[in-house]
Amino acid sequence: MNEDAESPRKNQVGLAHIALVADSFDTVKAMYQRLKAHNVPIVRTVDHGITQSVYFTDPEGNELEIYCEVPEKPWQNQKTIIMADPIDFDAVTAD
Repeated sequence: MNEDAESPRKNQVGLAHIALVADSFDTVKAMYQRLKAHNVPIVRTVDHGITQSVYFTDPEGNELEIYCEVPEKPWQNQKTIIMADPIDFDAVTAD
């Protein structure tokens, strides 16, 4: 980290976040639990309808996302594809 560089600011123009795709919802949930166990700041959890995500920040404040696709909801058949409902990963049980 460059000591002279300004830290990222909320709603700043530039890179919004980096997203990493996971193979399943169980993997996203496991990553959420691991992040919490290591006291990583969780920004939000989101059910986008066609994807399910956990957003968090790295030590420099950059936002990252781990998400999985929801194959049973093909986006081509959705009238509304933009949604952002929170997910309570602590309440979700494994299948």
